[in-house]
Amino acid sequence: MTVVRAAAFVLIALVAAGCVSKREFVQKSQEADRFAAALAKERQKSDQLAIRAAQIDARLGETERSLAAAVKERDALRTALTESRAEAARLAGQLAEVTDQRDTLARQLDIAQSAASEKDVDIQRLRYQYDDLVKDLNRQKADLSKRLTETGAALAAAESRAAGLLAERDALAADRLRLETRTRELGAELATAKADLVEARTELAAAQEALAATRQRLADAEAELAATRERLGETRAQLEERERRLAEATATYDRLVADLKGEIAEGQVRITQLRDRLTVQLVDRILFDSGSIAINPRGREVLRKVAEVLRSVSDKRVQIEGHTDNVPISAALQSRFPTNWELSAARATAVARFLQDQGGLDPTRLAATGFGEHHPVASNDTPEGRAQNRRIEIVLVPIATETAAAVE
Repeated sequence: MTVVRAAAFVLIALVAAGCVSKREFVQKSQEADRFAAALAKERQKSDQLAIRAAQIDARLGETERSLAAAVKERDALRTALTESRAEAARLAGQLAEVTDQRDTLARQLDIAQSAASEKDVDIQRLRYQYDDLVKDLNRQKADLSKRLTETGAALAAAESRAAGLLAERDALAADRLRLETRTRELGAELATAKADLVEARTELAAAQEALAATRQRLADAEAELAATRERLGETRAQLEERERRLAEATATYDRLVADLKGEIAEGQVRITQLRDRLTVQLVDRILFDSGSIAINPRGREVLRKVAEVLRSVSDKRVQIEGHTDNVPISAALQSRFPTNWELSAARATAVARFLQDQGGLDPTRLAATGFGEHHPVASNDTPEGRAQNRRIEIVLVPIATETAAAVE
């Protein structure tokens, strides 16, 4: 019952925690009550059967002792009967001998009567002896018959008592067998009940562990919620800042598109925006003559338009990137530019210096990089593709993003 009460308390705690519904709680409580009542009833029945078994064992012991005494008495009576029968046979033999003697004496008496009258006294005496002997034999015969009758009756009574005791012993043995069978059944039921109890305790322990884990998860979730709320506040501020930068980048994009719409229409300039990262891509022929790093008049005009827009952008780094196709440098230019690396870097540097000197951009925000032929945007297998790969890209990168990337 203590385990059942403990299980009930745990179920109440689970209901309070929301892990178990009230309906499941009521069902579990009813099952626990039925289980406890059935267990108590079976234990009471087991105790009663144990008492009954002890009583039957006691009665069976007394019956076996009585049966042993009766069997001993029966054997003694049988021995006495055998002896009485032997005595009766002996007396019968003696009676036959006496009868023979009587007949002999009668014959002798007749002879004596006929022989002489003086023998009358002897004959009378012999008759007296004969009568006494007959009386004694008849008395012994009556005693023997009485003893035989009593012995037979006692033997019959002993056999009846023995038969009754044997029947009672068989009945007691049957009761004991049924009792042992029921005891084994109760033992199996008790083992099943114990197994159910162990299973219930295991389920209870699992429920307690689940409750503890749920509480831990709840605490972790609350901590994570607090951290998430804190991060959400930071993320919201970052999002607002990103939206601001995106709006500025969009405004910059719109101004560049408006100022360079003629070049864009001719396919000489391409402007792309990815979130707050803006790229102005210029084909090389709009800026440079073939094999040259000097910016031509058309290129200076285009770069002045770009610089006029970029001067109003203060929170972005201006990254100038030089790119070429995969055609090797001609022999006439190899003394100045051994490979496409040098050519792309020199052209990027020329654009950066123009934006500083002629465009008025802060040089601390400028960077020039040459990528040579290694970042193509089209196939170098066609003239059109190679023309697209020969380009200058002016990339506006948020300074905060660069700083965060450097920290990471």
